Amino acid sequence: MRVNKMKWFCNPLGLKSLQYDLGMSIGMELRLKPMIEHFLKTALQSLDMTGAHFYLWKTGDAGRFYDPACLGGYASHFLSLPETIEYRPHQSAKINLTINQIESKSGMVVVHENNLFSHIFLLDGVGVIVLESKNHPFEQKLCAALGPIMKRLRTSCLASLQHEQFLVEINARKEAESTIKHLAYHDTLTDLPNRRLILEKLEDAIESAKKGNYFGAMLFLDLDHFKTINDSLGHLVGDALLKAIAIRLTSSLREEDTVARLGGDEFVVLLPQVATDKDGASDYARLVIEKINHSLATPYNIKGNVLHSSASTGIVIFPEGDSTSLDVLKYADTAMYQAKAAGRGTADFFSSSMRIAANKRLQVEKELRLALDTDQLSLHFQPQYNIDRNIIGAEALVRWYHPDRGFIMPGDFVPIAEKTGLILAMDEWVLFNACEQIVEWKDKGLLPSGFRLAINLSSRQFMMKNFVQNIKQIIDATGVDASFLELELTERLLISNIEETSNKIKELQGLGIQFSIDDFGTGYSALSCLKRLPVDRLKIDQSFVRDITTDPSDAAIVDTIIVIALHLGIDVIAEGVETEDQYNILLNKGCTSYQGYYFGYPMISKSFEKLLFKTKEDPLQIMHSDRPLGTAYYH
Repeated sequence: MRVNKMKWFCNPLGLKSLQYDLGMSIGMELRLKPMIEHFLKTALQSLDMTGAHFYLWKTGDAGRFYDPACLGGYASHFLSLPETIEYRPHQSAKINLTINQIESKSGMVVVHENNLFSHIFLLDGVGVIVLESKNHPFEQKLCAALGPIMKRLRTSCLASLQHEQFLVEINARKEAESTIKHLAYHDTLTDLPNRRLILEKLEDAIESAKKGNYFGAMLFLDLDHFKTINDSLGHLVGDALLKAIAIRLTSSLREEDTVARLGGDEFVVLLPQVATDKDGASDYARLVIEKINHSLATPYNIKGNVLHSSASTGIVIFPEGDSTSLDVLKYADTAMYQAKAAGRGTADFFSSSMRIAANKRLQVEKELRLALDTDQLSLHFQPQYNIDRNIIGAEALVRWYHPDRGFIMPGDFVPIAEKTGLILAMDEWVLFNACEQIVEWKDKGLLPSGFRLAINLSSRQFMMKNFVQNIKQIIDATGVDASFLELELTERLLISNIEETSNKIKELQGLGIQFSIDDFGTGYSALSCLKRLPVDRLKIDQSFVRDITTDPSDAAIVDTIIVIALHLGIDVIAEGVETEDQYNILLNKGCTSYQGYYFGYPMISKSFEKLLFKTKEDPLQIMHSDRPLGTAYYH
C-alpha cells in the first residue's frame, strides 16, 4: 500500500522522522557539493517532490565563495537533482528577483507556475534551496518543520565553504612556496638549475662517488664571443640565444645529468657516476664535450639573425681529494680559463698546476678584501701632455703594496676584483681618493688651467642604477671641482646600451665632468655608435701605438681614429708612447695628446707634485728620470 508522504509528514511523528533523516544527511560530508547532493537526495526520497535545486551565493570577487555583507552578489546555479531534471537557466533570474521577498517572509516563499510549486528557502550568506512539487504546495506544518533544518544546513554549508576556502588558501600557499623555491633554485631566463642548486647536486654527487668508489665529471662552459652578439644585436637576441643553447645542452645529456646556468654566458654540466676510474671518467667527459660542441655548432636563427656559437670548456674529474663542491666548481672555472687562453672552442682538464694557480687567486681575493680595509692600496699618477709638451692632466692608477709581498701588479688583482665583485669597492675607493687628491693639489695651487685627472671605471660600476647618484655623493663629500674630473669608459661598455649610456654621460657632463673612451679601437662596433655618444676624448689603445713604427696596419688604424675624432670634434690622446719615433709619428698624424713611458712613468702623489712645480720651466726635465720606488707600473 503506497503511503502518502505529505500526509505522513503532517503528523508530529512524521515531522520528527523527516527532521531526523534530513539532519543526519547534513553531517555525512564535509565538502560542499557531496553534502548538498546527499541532502537533496534524502529530501527527494522523503518528500513528494519532482526536483530539487541549490543556488550558491556568489560575489564579484572570483576568489571568494561567499560574502554575506557584499553588495552586488547573486545566486548562481550549483546543483540539481534528479540528474535527469532539466535545469532552466531563466530560473536563476527569478530566484534572484525573489530574494528580497524571501528575506521579508522569514526565509521562505512559494512560487506557483504551470502547476509547479517551487518552495524557495534562503540560506543567508550561502545560497538558496529550491524544492519543487506538482499540483500542491507543502503544508504549513511541513514548511515550519523544514525551517530549523535549513538553518542547520546553512551552518554546515558555511563551515564547508570556510573549509574549502582554507584548503584553497593552503594550496595557494603551497604553490607560492613551490614557486619561490623554484625561483630560488633555478635561473629565471632559461629555467635551468642555478648556482645554488648545482652546488647542492654536486655535493651529493661527490659524496655518492666517494661511497661508491666511482668518478664523475664537472664541465664549466663559457660561450665564445657571446658578449659581442649581446652588444651588437641587443639583449633580446642574446637572451633568445641563451635559451636555445640551454635546450641544446640539455638534449645532449643523459637523464641523470644536470645542466645549470651560473649567469651571463656561463653554463656548467654535472655528469655523476660515469666510470670506476679517472681515465674512464676523462674519456667519457671528452665524448660528452664532442657531442655538446657538435650540437652548439649548428647555426641558430634568432629573430632573423643567423648566429653561431662555441664554448671554451674546463673539466674536473671528481672526487678530487677533500675538495668541496665549491672547490670543484672553482677548479672547473680555472680549467675553462686555461682552455680559453689556448684558443676558443677548446677544452682543458684541471691539473695540479692549475690548483696552485687557483689557490693563489683565492688567496689574492682574500688579501685584497683586507687591503681595501687596511689602506694597502694607493694611487699613482701618470702624466699626460699636449703637443706643446705642457702637462694637461694625468691618469690615476691603483697600486697595491702588500706588507709581505711588496708591490702586486694590477694584472694580478684587477681581474680577480672584477670577477668577485670587489671591483665595485675598489672603484669607489679610487674615485673618492682621486677626488680628495685633486682638492689637495688645487688648494696648493698646483693644477694648471684645463687640468684633468682621468679615472678608469669598470663596466659593472657604470651599469649600476645608482651610478650617477654615487658620483654626485662623492663630489659632495670631497668638495672636488667636477671640471677637473675625466671618467674613462671602455669601448665595449659604451656600445652595450647606447641610450642609457648617453643619458648617464650627459647628466654628469652637466656637472663639468668629461668622458673619454679608453682602449679605443679594440672593440667591434664603436665607430658605428660614436657619433651618438657625447664623449669628449678618444684614447688610442697602446696595442696600436706599440707597433706603429713597424706595422702598416696599426699605423692605418691610428690614422683612421685620428681622422674620425677630428671630424667629430673629439680630442685624441695616445697611450703607451714609449719612444721618440712613436711620438713623432703620432705628432705628424695629428694626435694632440700623449701618455706613456716616453713622457713619464706612473708616480706617487709627492713625485707628481714635484712634476707640477717643474713642468712650466722644463717639461722634459723628468721625462727619463728613475722609476718611482724602483719599479714602473703601467696598467
